[in-house]
Amino acid sequence: MKKVLILFGVKPKNLTGRNWGSFSSAVGQNFDPKEVELTTSALSKLSYYVDGEKSKIFIRKTRKDIADFNLVIFIYVGSKREYAIAASRYLEHKNVPFIDRYLRRTVPVGKLACAMQRSLRGVPVVPTLGATSGNGLLNSLKFAHGFDKFPLILKADLGRKGNHNFLVKNKSELRQILSENKDLNFVIQPYVPNDGDYRFLVMGSEVRLAFRRSGDKSKTHLNNTSLGASVEQLNLTEIPKEVIASVKLAASIERLSVAGVDLIEDKVSGKWLVLEVNISPQLISGEFANQKTLAYSGMIKELLEKKSYRPPKTGLVDLEASQKIGRREYIGIIESGEVIRAKIDSGAYYCSLHVKSVELEKSKLKVLFDNGTVGIFDEFRKILVSPTGGEREKRYVAPMQVLIGDNLITEEISLSSRSGLRNKFLLGRRILKQGNYLIDPSRSFYFGKDLEKIKLKLNNRSNSK
Repeated sequence: MKKVLILFGVKPKNLTGRNWGSFSSAVGQNFDPKEVELTTSALSKLSYYVDGEKSKIFIRKTRKDIADFNLVIFIYVGSKREYAIAASRYLEHKNVPFIDRYLRRTVPVGKLACAMQRSLRGVPVVPTLGATSGNGLLNSLKFAHGFDKFPLILKADLGRKGNHNFLVKNKSELRQILSENKDLNFVIQPYVPNDGDYRFLVMGSEVRLAFRRSGDKSKTHLNNTSLGASVEQLNLTEIPKEVIASVKLAASIERLSVAGVDLIEDKVSGKWLVLEVNISPQLISGEFANQKTLAYSGMIKELLEKKSYRPPKTGLVDLEASQKIGRREYIGIIESGEVIRAKIDSGAYYCSLHVKSVELEKSKLKVLFDNGTVGIFDEFRKILVSPTGGEREKRYVAPMQVLIGDNLITEEISLSSRSGLRNKFLLGRRILKQGNYLIDPSRSFYFGKDLEKIKLKLNNRSNSK
């Protein structure tokens, strides 16, 4: 049974009149109901939850995830374009085909769609809940973990400079604000305890300056300088390297060479979370204008000294900086301690690893690797895959650390039985792109065939973790 979802911007009230609803009904009549199940819904009927690999978009009435369909078709998204973009990013991440593909090329501007795009690319963000209406947002609260405790942050999806940004203390206050602003789309986020937020200025794809902004907590929860927050410049050498990496990644996802990336540090957990990526950060005026001007001038000088300027990486392989990989390689898996002969499969999106068994044990995934090692995973999910010559099937994927040459790459690995096959591991496009590899089909084992040497390197990297 193939399952197809047709999505409108707003679902037509009359499904039999001359409208898109009647069109979808007519289309459904041309399929055998035993072979194709056609579902009609709308972006206005969906709930959007953004939180990394926990992200989910589902139909509120049935609670069915849109990634559970074999094909999703967007028909006239209208004013719900931002929500269609968010859904397209989610489906692309889940490897679910959709039409029309223009949504893949469209640049998001709203908080929900941008958060979805960043979060699915590995940028830590504040968990975000969205819907196309106030009532839809209220109805979504009961489905999302962590949104049952107040205070919460309610902010306009297209809001700027702290406008329409509220600290909501209870549900009745939330209802009132939504009722008074029916013409706006909002998102909800948990309140993150903080001592201020941080503005990082990216120029020429490098982090040049960092500032800490702190508002008067007795008057406002916001830290905007336009609302009177104080500002201090920070020493970049004192900022954790992983935070700098997140800032660069956030800017590169937006394909920006100059950006203001705003983060907040959770006082309780210590986590740094991305709030916004600003395409036009304040450079000419405001505090520390001279330092901003000097940094900007430095960027221009560096660009002029280069023979050619390449914009920040956007997920595409940088051919000039890429390293070659053969059609077969020996790789290592940190979680199992295995050194495995791997075959490059550029037709596959995910990597695929042979395991003896996979089973759910309470809320964890228990994996029995081929060498007898047992791995327990807290993070995992199911995806639809299309094996060569077979029907699409659901498989578990879990994040693992893969050693390729000297590179240790964290990637989601599809788990399945490959008994009887010579290659117990397939290297898919996703990890090849992340490692910036270029396939040389004329050679194998660019990174060597000495299994003992590779095993020693794997053990050393594992012990250093």
